Amino acid sequence: MLSLGVTALIGGLASYGLAFALFERENKWNFRAWTTFGLLLALTGMYLPLPLAGFWSLCCFSCVLCSWLNKKLRLPTLGIHSAMYLALGSVAATATLQPAWILFGADRIEDWRAPLLVIASAWIAWMLLPEAQPDGQGRRRTQISSLFFVAHISWILIGVLTVGLVAMWGLVFGRAPQDTIATAIVVGVSLTLAWLAKQPDRQEFAWVLYALMAMGAYKLVARDFQNEHSLALVASLLSYGGALIVLPRMLRA
Repeated sequence: MLSLGVTALIGGLASYGLAFALFERENKWNFRAWTTFGLLLALTGMYLPLPLAGFWSLCCFSCVLCSWLNKKLRLPTLGIHSAMYLALGSVAATATLQPAWILFGADRIEDWRAPLLVIASAWIAWMLLPEAQPDGQGRRRTQISSLFFVAHISWILIGVLTVGLVAMWGLVFGRAPQDTIATAIVVGVSLTLAWLAKQPDRQEFAWVLYALMAMGAYKLVARDFQNEHSLALVASLLSYGGALIVLPRMLRA
């Protein structure tokens, strides 16, 4: 496995090198094909010889590196690669699944390193993304990359904040209404996204917002109505209902 992984990694780096050396400007289709080969070989080369923790850590590093190269060279294809490295690394680290476990049953994060590293990598990669021009080349690819980063930051942040606030509530008041706290955090993140969506050419914030609110509606029915009572349930309904009133106005503005 080690020799096969090293061979695949060398092949991936060589494919990236050939793409930059021969096709960076002259032939975009060849550039995308060679970089895609490089992406697949590099992922194989990282996955085979390394333990899982090493694989997702290296994926996070590759995500930031590709985003930095995209900023320097203005090649939106590298932004897509950055998003793919992040998505695969997040899945391998279970950082993508942990918020779902927390929102629908679990009450803690087993390993904080994974979600925090994924959030940090996604944030840095998103900050490095060049601004998408309204009619510029690569605008759609830049928006897709931004969508991946914003979705990961928002989703994983919901899980981290829920666990943190539930723990703080438990220390001060005793048993925490976890489902109500989670609903309030989903609403808070959605409102933040709506505020950010008012920036020019930032539709991806609204796309993530719609997905979060749809998930929040399902969670309200599946969890809050089943597990919360009296004041906590009223708080869940008020926070989600208030968001349904406020969000359309914010997006229209």
